[in-house]
Amino acid sequence: MTRDEMLNEHLQVIYFLNELDLTKIKAKAKQISTIANTGNILRLKQVFDTIPDTSLEGLTSVARKKFPSDYKKSEKEINVKLKKAPENIKSIMTLAKTSLMQIKSQSKDPEIQEKTTEALENFNKTLEDITRQITVEGASLIGFGLIISMLIGATAFIGPVMLGSGLVFIAVAIIMFITKVSIDIYINAKKTGKRKVS
Repeated sequence: MTRDEMLNEHLQVIYFLNELDLTKIKAKAKQISTIANTGNILRLKQVFDTIPDTSLEGLTSVARKKFPSDYKKSEKEINVKLKKAPENIKSIMTLAKTSLMQIKSQSKDPEIQEKTTEALENFNKTLEDITRQITVEGASLIGFGLIISMLIGATAFIGPVMLGSGLVFIAVAIIMFITKVSIDIYINAKKTGKRKVS
């Protein structure tokens, strides 16, 4: 990557973070966390609909820039285990693993450390479960539902971490946003009667 490309990416990340309105998602964090604990996808969607839309590409740029080492490790693992998967599923899983690794390394709260360890174990189990049934066409609704269930489980306990700042705050925000994106993809697939989510 040239110096100009690096500078351009840095500026894009700054612009993207400003556009996200992280203050708004911070204000909604407790509500999102509470509803995530119920597992009610439709109620969670209603709250997520009140925060800005974002793109997986933008979130990927942020994660790559802010957490380069964890992002590279996660990307390599996902590309090997989900080599047949569509890019958006790879992106969601890479961002989830990267963010959970960051929350684990950045959080000082022992309870959050323990729950993040559990979330990473759940992530690995979900990854193994969906590996067998993902194709180039996408994941079955059940397979994608497993991804959402894993993300909602993580969202349920990380709400309080949003009260912090710095890198851990960005990692938590990424989890929230990829949960929102995933729920939207899932609900749209169900509405249109698709058998696979891509």
